Amino acid sequence: MTNSASNPLILTVSELTYAIKSQLEPSFKHVSVRGEVANLRKQHSGHIYFSLLEGDCQLNAVLFRGNASSLSFPLKEGDSVIATGEISVYTQRGTYQIIVREIAPIGLGAALLKLQALKKKLLELGWFAKERKKPLPKEIRTIGLVTSPTGAVLHDIINILTRRLGAFHIIVNPVRVQGEGAALEIARAINEFSQYPIADVVIVCRGGGSAEDLSAFNDERVAFACFQSKIPIVSAIGHETDLSITDLVADLRAPTPSAAAELVSQARVELIERLQHLKTEIFRALKNILRLGQTSVESFSKQLQQASVRKKLEHHALRLDDMEAAIFKKISQDIGHKKMLVFQLAKACKAQEPRAKLTEQKNQLIRLEATLKERALSKWSGRKEFLVRAERLLDERMKRKMALAIQPMRRDWMHQLETALLRPLAYKKQKLSAIKKTIDSLHPKNTLARGYAIVFAQDKVVRSVKELKPQDQIRVQVSDGECHAIVEDVV
Repeated sequence: MTNSASNPLILTVSELTYAIKSQLEPSFKHVSVRGEVANLRKQHSGHIYFSLLEGDCQLNAVLFRGNASSLSFPLKEGDSVIATGEISVYTQRGTYQIIVREIAPIGLGAALLKLQALKKKLLELGWFAKERKKPLPKEIRTIGLVTSPTGAVLHDIINILTRRLGAFHIIVNPVRVQGEGAALEIARAINEFSQYPIADVVIVCRGGGSAEDLSAFNDERVAFACFQSKIPIVSAIGHETDLSITDLVADLRAPTPSAAAELVSQARVELIERLQHLKTEIFRALKNILRLGQTSVESFSKQLQQASVRKKLEHHALRLDDMEAAIFKKISQDIGHKKMLVFQLAKACKAQEPRAKLTEQKNQLIRLEATLKERALSKWSGRKEFLVRAERLLDERMKRKMALAIQPMRRDWMHQLETALLRPLAYKKQKLSAIKKTIDSLHPKNTLARGYAIVFAQDKVVRSVKELKPQDQIRVQVSDGECHAIVEDVV
């Protein structure tokens, strides 16, 4: 390029390279190229470098680690593929290459291009935006399912919900999950849940399969039904590595149907765990109350024992023993004194030899000693019996007083037990009963049982006579079945 014949425009290498880059890259931001894989090199970093060949033409390509990890097939030399990405100029070498974002074998090329076009369209419409996604309700009472009634997915979800919740309410809207007409049935089922909001959350799910098996969930009609749904949609399509349009539009994506069941039941499980924790805390509080009460009783019992009459009786028993010892000591002293007197008298008598008088006095002394012992023993036995009766009487009075003292404390403990345990449990039971009545009243079968009916025309619910005309075939659903009829007149 020159300004004139005599004045050429001279550019540096970098200026020319960046000029080409600025002109080339904006023109090829999104391009799909068909070619044969050659010069395949897989780096330790996880990036894949290769060339796309067609005849004598060659295009360098790079598949970075993030995109390479999501490959659904093993890329190898000689594969005929369609690579989708953007053209980039590598300024260090002055070459251009395609940065591959997605790659598929030729056989899947048309379907992949169609899928990519739909993704791009919905992304521009904002259907994938996080801002529009609805959060799951805090309390999920009824779970809606859009899936096949004959597959293992339904049984897996029911088993998981049974294990985690025990009792639950589930409504299945059966559909085909693959084949011709499957997408229409899935979209219709989602719309019916949205029209009749009897479920708190809807799970759209199926098991794993090939890309063709999962094609119903890449249909725009299903995506539109999820986008318009008033109820939060949880998608669980195929395995964790499978990503469908439905997964992108849904409010929440679960890697597998089993994981979806765990997600929607998590709030109820956490509520049950909180109730179990509260129950444990209540019983712990009751044990503490009982332990404190027992400690108070033991302390009170010790105080009563310290001030009880038993101590006084024991004191009197000690005094009685002291008195008994004193009496026997007195008797021994008296006997000793009498013996001394007798000895002195014997001495005096011996001097005068009054044998008869001495013998009489000796007999009198023996009788006196026996009388004194008898009187002392009788007096001691009487006092001991009196003290035993007094001790028994005082024990009975003490027991009655202790029973009267403990009775108010026992009533107070029972009142605390009722306040701490029975009232919260009664409240929880009443709340659960009210929830059950509300759920039962919302069940569609109960509404039909009251005499109502649902009229369908061409598998659509009839809401107005304006939607019907004479000779239209209609289907009327009641509580125990359905019947078919033909419209004779519309008034």
